[in-house]
Amino acid sequence: MPSAYTFPSNTPYSRSYIRDALELVPKYDGHNIPVWQFALACKKAKESIPLLDEAHLVCSVRNKLTCHAYLVVEDEVHHIIYKFLDTLKRIFGSGRTANYYCGQLNTNSQKTRRAYIRSYWAYQRFANCDNKRRSDEL
Repeated sequence: MPSAYTFPSNTPYSRSYIRDALELVPKYDGHNIPVWQFALACKKAKESIPLLDEAHLVCSVRNKLTCHAYLVVEDEVHHIIYKFLDTLKRIFGSGRTANYYCGQLNTNSQKTRRAYIRSYWAYQRFANCDNKRRSDEL
């Protein structure tokens, strides 16, 4: 297997371009930065790599997720960055969704209670997703 690939523009790419693209993407836990900021960084990273390696980039970006953000996508397979980001935006996006009210509740509660509520919310979310997936399989 060659160490460099040649694409239609005849520009050789080595495997390090994915590593360079990942430097643009910050770690994301669902609460440390807005989801739109994470999405923008992912889109910039996608634009800096060849289309051929988008699925590999999605897997690598998934490794940048921690805590609740990782729990949201751990059972899902994405090959396209936009579908991956849509999943995160659906859960952590802005607007008066369940995520908004959970955030309001966390803001008004004590710090120890805040961690419990977030964990409980993530558990409920995955229980609902699991039940829906199981019913779709039947």
